[in-house]
Amino acid sequence: MTDVIVSGPRIHGNGRGRVIHYSRRAVNVEFGGRVVTIMKRDGTVTPSGVVLDVPFIEMPSDCALEGKAFSSDSICFTIRNVMDMHIDASSTLDVSPVLNVLLPFALPLKGSMMSALLRAPGSVTAEARSALERAVFDDEVAVLERGGDYRTVASSMLGKGFGLTPSGDDFVVGMIAILRSIGRSTEGMADAFAAHGDAFSRTMLIDALDGFYSLPLLALLKSLLSGKTSGREVRQLLSTGHTSGHDTLAGMLYVLGREAGRSLHAPPAP
Repeated sequence: MTDVIVSGPRIHGNGRGRVIHYSRRAVNVEFGGRVVTIMKRDGTVTPSGVVLDVPFIEMPSDCALEGKAFSSDSICFTIRNVMDMHIDASSTLDVSPVLNVLLPFALPLKGSMMSALLRAPGSVTAEARSALERAVFDDEVAVLERGGDYRTVASSMLGKGFGLTPSGDDFVVGMIAILRSIGRSTEGMADAFAAHGDAFSRTMLIDALDGFYSLPLLALLKSLLSGKTSGREVRQLLSTGHTSGHDTLAGMLYVLGREAGRSLHAPPAP
């Protein structure tokens, strides 16, 4: 039996599961449309994840989850040390001050939604991108320029970009985080997410709609709601994944910018 460091509160599933992604850092196992993420000891805690006291993850097969007991040929553990990762919806976030706090961290990153949001000249030149990367970037920009209500934008962003969680999906999580914090409706999004073909992203998005976030985003939201944000919380979010943190921040800034009536552009070079 493997020791559990911490578990998220949204680990659901009974019966047999199937591995949909594996690396020595983490494995994602799908149970009935939802995904359980199993990580090694330095993994980022997620609402539907568990961090084990192991230096790396061995490839499992014949996975099963019965109540709190997970078993496979290589990993067995009991879900415990469950972390509270929930934030209630509110209307207390003050849009303009929060936008001013976060905007200095909005730097274009190749392959990230942040570049599309800022349309930064230095990050969008055709020479710097493959034809596929350029096409994806143009598609992301088109969605932002077309606009519409938040549900339409979120639905249009699903699956866009690259990565284990496509950049567009992380962007939508950032949108949801701010929408729930300023009392805006997310009605109708659940139906769009339920039809999303990426089970890992689908789990993450539905968790977000219900107010459950990964630890870095949770910490940042709590600091913003308390009015005591430091650069540390923002940088921790930005360090998540290859571009996931930047994509999530871009979604947050997108909603904040719309609510504040401000156009967002890349900050000037130092």
